Amino acid sequence: MPNVASVLREEIIRLARKEIRPLVGPLKKSNTELRRTVSALNKKVAGVRANLPFTLPTSRSTTPTRIAGFNFMCESRVWRK
Repeated sequence: MPNVASVLREEIIRLARKEIRPLVGPLKKSNTELRRTVSALNKKVAGVRANLPFTLPTSRSTTPTRIAGFNFMCESRVWRK
């Protein structure tokens, strides 16, 4: 004879999964869309970096370096015009 506690536990787990499934579905879809967006943006960044007409400075200086009309700070990696 099956243990009543294990049967009850399995039924609770089954009902909980049934309740959660409709709530998680849209999140999975949104997560997939965001991953695609991130992937596309990473590809764009790689393409832009490949087409840069100059080499970025490699020092870890905190003073801005002027390149092609932009101030580039190596530490913060921020472009400022």
